Amino acid sequence: MTRLYDRVTRGCPPFRLADLLAGTPFEERIGQELGQSDPSLAEALAARDLGRLSLRTANPTGRARMPLDVLRGAPVVAVDNVGDYCEQLPEGPTLADLVATVAPPFETFFLECAPTSRRAGSFPMHAWGFLCGGADLTTPAWSAKVPDRRLDRVLSSFSTGRVAELSEALAGVPVRWMLQLVLVLEVRKGSPCGPAAEWNFPLDDDGHLICAPDGRVVGIEGLVDLEPPMGAQLSQLLMEAFDAMVVPALFSLSLMHCKNVRMHAVRQDPPRTKSARRRSPGPLVRYHVLDIGPMQEILDAQGEARRRGLGAALHICRGHFKTFGEDAPLFGKHTGTYFWHEQARGMSKRGAVATDYRVVPPEPAE
Repeated sequence: MTRLYDRVTRGCPPFRLADLLAGTPFEERIGQELGQSDPSLAEALAARDLGRLSLRTANPTGRARMPLDVLRGAPVVAVDNVGDYCEQLPEGPTLADLVATVAPPFETFFLECAPTSRRAGSFPMHAWGFLCGGADLTTPAWSAKVPDRRLDRVLSSFSTGRVAELSEALAGVPVRWMLQLVLVLEVRKGSPCGPAAEWNFPLDDDGHLICAPDGRVVGIEGLVDLEPPMGAQLSQLLMEAFDAMVVPALFSLSLMHCKNVRMHAVRQDPPRTKSARRRSPGPLVRYHVLDIGPMQEILDAQGEARRRGLGAALHICRGHFKTFGEDAPLFGKHTGTYFWHEQARGMSKRGAVATDYRVVPPEPAE
């Protein structure tokens, strides 16, 4: 079975807006925008027909290309199960509530998701993926390029446009990493396109997202450079829709930092028919999947995640992401971050409570 990675590395044309928006409510939004700018068009055609005609005629297309030379050979992690789980949870908590450490585990890697629903928010979607990259600003190479690690200076260094104003307290927060996510879409299997959008998140010294007092995550994001350009309102709506794809990606990164969440290697060496070999010549990618079974059971059983939402479940279960350092190792010998389950078992006869911890040792990476 081919993965999105296989299909992208064998050919990935630029992102075209019409391929994504055909048959969606966004066609009508485009028509409404055009009708507001030219009332005569609104009189001649209904909003959806006007939007459909505009997409077919102009069809804004990305001018950027996926860097396949960078992508080839990058580690691949499939997070279909994480995407399914996030999709089932109620809305409500902010992104910062859902994730802990998201420092990039590799310099470059590919994170892909093919949800069972074959949807991504408002869009029908066979799969999507992110080419992920990380810059450790404390290394000699990066410290020479970005000598001042204060948040406002780092954002200015990485942004090619205007950077949102930051409060004085937030502007001086030190940045350790920059995490970059470049989005690839596959509306129909076998037809990937991209890049479609890009996110750049500054991370603090603990590898956490940096948030404003109102909970907003600080970062630089935007659609790829489209020709002809789109209106600001539609661009904002699209980015809000794409943000839903970022959530399982960042949550997966948090889980990858936990020593008791396993990452299994999947080797694809099945016998294939001649037609399958013609469609996908060469070996199929070897990829990794995250075992989220224990995590899902904990959040559902103890935190009532499906009813209350993931953010509430993490709060109820108290500190799912726990880090143990050399000064206070777990059980006197284990250090690192763990996906943690704290469960109280009542012992009323003795008037005491025993606490049971489940720790699964990490599998060696392959």
